[in-house]
Amino acid sequence: MGGIPLGVPNLDIVLDGGLPESQLTVIAGSSGAGKASLVQQIACLHAAGGGHVLYVTTVTEPHSSLVAHLSSFSFFDPSLLGENIKFINIFSISRQGLSAVTSTLLRSLRYERNPFLIIEGFRSLRDLFGDAREVRTFAYELAGTLASIRATTLITTDCRLAELQDAPEAMVADGVIVLDGFWTGLRWQRTLQVVKLGGRKSLKGPHFLEIGDNGLTVYPRFESVYSPLTGELPGGRVGWGSADLDAAVGGGLPRGSATLLLGPVGLGKTTLSLQFTHAGLQSGDNCVYLSPSETAERLAAKSARLDLDLGPALATGALRVVNYNPVDSSADQVAWELCNAVQAGDVNRVVIDGLGAVVPGLDPARVHGYVSALLGRLRQQGATALATLHQEEGEPLPFLARRFDNLILGRVATVGGERRRYLSVAKMRDSAHPSTIWEIEIGSGGARLVPAARNSPVPSKEGQIDDQHSGREGG
Repeated sequence: MGGIPLGVPNLDIVLDGGLPESQLTVIAGSSGAGKASLVQQIACLHAAGGGHVLYVTTVTEPHSSLVAHLSSFSFFDPSLLGENIKFINIFSISRQGLSAVTSTLLRSLRYERNPFLIIEGFRSLRDLFGDAREVRTFAYELAGTLASIRATTLITTDCRLAELQDAPEAMVADGVIVLDGFWTGLRWQRTLQVVKLGGRKSLKGPHFLEIGDNGLTVYPRFESVYSPLTGELPGGRVGWGSADLDAAVGGGLPRGSATLLLGPVGLGKTTLSLQFTHAGLQSGDNCVYLSPSETAERLAAKSARLDLDLGPALATGALRVVNYNPVDSSADQVAWELCNAVQAGDVNRVVIDGLGAVVPGLDPARVHGYVSALLGRLRQQGATALATLHQEEGEPLPFLARRFDNLILGRVATVGGERRRYLSVAKMRDSAHPSTIWEIEIGSGGARLVPAARNSPVPSKEGQIDDQHSGREGG
C-alpha cells in the first residue's frame, strides 16, 4: 500500500514512509498536545506540493481565527487558500442531523481525484449529540462513505489514549496516532505515539515532539531507528595535538572509536576537547562540537586564549557548533541534531563536551540503549568521537561507560599545597597503551602531559562499574 509523504520533519520516518492512502486516521490527544498545529502543517505542506485539501472545522470559531493561527508558522502560504485548501464549517449543518454532514462532505469531495480530507474537532460532534448510538452510527457511515471514494482522511479528537476504546471515531479508524503533553522536571514535553496504522510497520513507542516557528518536528526515539554495528573499526589513529597526548593513548585515538573522558571540575576536559578539535582541523578533518553552554563565539574566544584559534574554522564551516538548552531539549532532539550536523558536514571528528547534560532527562532504562545508538550512529557516519562527563572523586564509574571503546580517567588533587591534575588511560579497545599516570599541565597550546611522580594519587577506582546505574548516568 502506498503512502503519502507528509513533509513534517521525521514524521514520515515514524510512519514508515508516510500516511496510508485511502484510509481514515485519527489523531487523538488532550487539549494543547499539538493536534491542530499538526494537521494544519500537514494541510499546508500537502497543498504546497500540488495537492488539494478539504479542511473541515466543527466549532463555531471563524476561519479567520484559524488563518491567524496559521500565519504564525513559516510553512503557511496564504496563496494556497481557496484553491488548494478549502475550508468549510459543519457546525450549523450538523444541527440538521449527522446524515446531513455526510452528504455535505460527499458533495464537497466528489470532483476530487485523490481526496484529502481533514476534520478538526470530532469530539465536539460527540458533545453536541448526546446519543452515543447515533454518533457511533454516524462514524461507521462516514468511514464507509469516505472509503467508497478512496479519500485519505485525518480526524482530530480530544481524547487521551486511555479513552480511545470508547471513542467511536477510533473504533472505525484504520490508524490511530496519539499526541500527549506533560511536565518532566522544568520541561513541558510533547510526544507522538502510533497506536496502529493500517498494517504499516511504524516505529512503536512515544517519540518527542517540538513545536516552533517552523511548525512541528518529530524526534523519534534514537534507539528505534538504530541498526546494530557490523564490521571492524576502519584502522589507523587520529592525533590529539601533541606528541605526549598521542603517546598516552598509544599513538592517537583509534579512528572511528568513541572515547569517554571522565573527571571533576577543573580537570581541563574542555581544554582537551578543544585541543582534539584543533588537531583535527589542522589535519584537514571537519569537526562538530556539541555543548550545552559553549556558543560558537565563546568557543572561539576560549580557544584563542589557548593559542588554539578555532575562529577561522568556524567562519569556513569546517567546524560546526551545536548548542542546546538542557532544560528545553530532549535527549532525542540533541541526538538527531548532532547526527544531522555530522551528516551535512561530512564530519570526521565529533566532540560531546558535557554528556551529563544530555542524558539526565532520560528514563534510566533507556540510557544504555540511547548511548549505544548514538555512538553507533556516529561510527556509521565515519566520525571519531570524544565525550566528556563530570565525575567527582569517589563516585563509581557510570554504567554508560561500558558503551565506549576507550576510557580516560582524570582526577584533581592537592599535593604540597598545590592543585594538580592527573590522567590515566583505563581502557583502549583492541589497542596497546601505556599504564602511566600522567600529570596535566595547561598553558599556551592547550594541555601537555608529563609522567607523574610515583607517590601521585591514582586518578580513579578503575575497576568499579556501578551496575545499578540509578541516577548516575548523567554524571
